[in-house]
Amino acid sequence: MTELELEIKKYADAYYQGNELISDSDYDALIAKLKKEQPNSELLGNVIGSDLKGVSTKYKLDATMGTLEKCNTDEEMAEWWSKHPHSDVVAELKIDGNGQLLTYKNGRLAYVRSRGDGEYGDDTTTNVSKVQGIPMELKADFNGSIRGEVVMFRSTFEKHFPDGKNPRNMAAGIIKRLDGADCDKLNFIAYDLFDNDNKYDVSEQSKLSFLKECGFQIPRFEVNPSLAKLKEWKDSLEPNGEIPCDGIVIKQNKVNKEDLMRHTPLNNVAYKPNCQSAVTTVRKIVWQLRGKYFGPVAEVDPVELEGTTVSRASLANVNIMNELGVYEGAEVIMTKHGLIIPQVDKVLHPKRGAFEVPTVCPVCGGEVQVNDSGIPVCLTPTCPKKVGHRYRRLFNVFDVKGAGEAFLKNLEEISLPVEEFLKMCAGDDRTVLNKYAGGINGEKVYAQMRDALSKPITAAQFLATFDLKLFDEKKLNQLGNKTLDDILSLKYSEIVAIDGFADTTANALLEFLDSYSVEIEALRRYFIFKELTEEEALPMDLPSVCFTGACPGHSRNELTEMAKGKYLVKDAVTKELDILVCADPNSGSSKLQKAAKNGTRLMSYEDFLATL
Repeated sequence: MTELELEIKKYADAYYQGNELISDSDYDALIAKLKKEQPNSELLGNVIGSDLKGVSTKYKLDATMGTLEKCNTDEEMAEWWSKHPHSDVVAELKIDGNGQLLTYKNGRLAYVRSRGDGEYGDDTTTNVSKVQGIPMELKADFNGSIRGEVVMFRSTFEKHFPDGKNPRNMAAGIIKRLDGADCDKLNFIAYDLFDNDNKYDVSEQSKLSFLKECGFQIPRFEVNPSLAKLKEWKDSLEPNGEIPCDGIVIKQNKVNKEDLMRHTPLNNVAYKPNCQSAVTTVRKIVWQLRGKYFGPVAEVDPVELEGTTVSRASLANVNIMNELGVYEGAEVIMTKHGLIIPQVDKVLHPKRGAFEVPTVCPVCGGEVQVNDSGIPVCLTPTCPKKVGHRYRRLFNVFDVKGAGEAFLKNLEEISLPVEEFLKMCAGDDRTVLNKYAGGINGEKVYAQMRDALSKPITAAQFLATFDLKLFDEKKLNQLGNKTLDDILSLKYSEIVAIDGFADTTANALLEFLDSYSVEIEALRRYFIFKELTEEEALPMDLPSVCFTGACPGHSRNELTEMAKGKYLVKDAVTKELDILVCADPNSGSSKLQKAAKNGTRLMSYEDFLATL
């Protein structure tokens, strides 16, 4: 991933774990920047962020829990309105809570999963079952999933948690408690459903009516509002109202299941409230060092924004600073949509090149250079800050708990190479641990790493522990079920032939494998790698398949799981698609005709299931 993508992913992960690091406006601005600078970024087509940190067991969700495109201004909303059909739409309050997916079988609650990364989530059945507003049994014989948000009402927050940060953070924290305490102080608001029998999800109106009949609380909604009515409604939203909300969702009333399976549906949108701004003065520009990267922050005269006093603002990077013309002493306009750090939107009297960029690392004294993304980078390989960042990757991959900032700081101070650390863990050597990073947390980390070294891992897990710019474990898994040696011997032509890889990512992977070849060989000896079965080692040149319409007896997620190892499942129909599976290949629909003209084979669900 690029620096911008890594930054976005970090903020998104924190958000879904209930720990917002930046405001909604800052985050949306980063997304807008990514769209402009990297329009083909994979993050734009996927759910960004996850509530899975620290979760050892992940469960495949029964329905995609994606995210929505956002219109942050009235102008953006007007443009979206002009380009999309709006004669039959439903607009509903956008609930800002903790996303959950409730699965019912024969009308009884079977289990609950958190939103996770939109594809895999944590099992939250025990705690969510205690939340107010969730019926254990429905009046209807429903088979499917119900999506909604666990929230804490403002009155509950002020009564029981007056010292808390905000209702959303409290709800996110409570739902993860091991003892389930205070879950009864939370409420569930349902707004979507996925019916395996295709009876109740024909339209958005029918969904909401069914949910209400079943006893769920649903959000306020309007049918076919005008653009003016939407603006009036949006402007009337109270940021600190009883029900946590952050905008209005506009949906096509007629359900298009294929579109809703996308991580970011094409025909629905979120209309976000306008922001508050204030004029203040930059008193100092400071550079925060995270890993090897320096991030600029403006310290400003305190101002009130959305009920809070703020004295710091993000400046993003050197490129943005040059565009703004910012400097110490500058009068600036700051904006804050959300809860934490605002951003500098404009400098009233800009000056170019009037700020200093660090050229020497304050930690190691090494050279600092600004990269193409405008981020100053420490070039010293052994910089303690880099060492700490490297350990963060290692501990994150193996879900090591207890490796907090104090523990990592100790490792940074002694600049202990990862190889030495693994060698000590493998050999049961506690010398460094006891001397520099002991205590309860040190023992926990040590025990967990010894356990990790004793269990088979995939090549993707191993490579994800390195400090790769463009790759995490999920991206590396797209290489397929390959051994480490298979990956190390990959050629450019073989990589670009793999779905999800193009010229940039292929070259980046080859560059990484070459640059880290010595360290890869040095570290691999400490791990046990999974033996691939003959089926798992199948080549990745599998026929691509896409599903359209409903399949009797099987959900879309079930079909995807069944197709693994024999087909490469796609989310959309393209010219390169090999097979399009549908209820009736002879229906004559324009979609099927167009696919057939492109050379795509049409197949019925009955015939498809027979191939599995």
